[in-house]
Amino acid sequence: MAYRVRACIYTEEKKSALKVPRTALFRGPENRWQVFSIQNGKAALVPVRLGIVNDREAEITGGLKVGDPVVVAPPKSLKAGDRITQL
Repeated sequence: MAYRVRACIYTEEKKSALKVPRTALFRGPENRWQVFSIQNGKAALVPVRLGIVNDREAEITGGLKVGDPVVVAPPKSLKAGDRITQL
């Protein structure tokens, strides 16, 4: 008989943090983390600073504020200035 167990070990936790899905993050010039935000109906590159990161989410400590819309899974073809519709 074999058993499978999945465990989550929390090493750090914050009750209130601004976070985005890891799929929204990508490295830009000089290897800095960025996201695409939606500003005036267009994609805008926003450099961000990260805090706690896990396999699903990343804490944003700078670059975005609460309520800023973010492209959660940007295609590789997306460029700053491309028109984009927020869902």
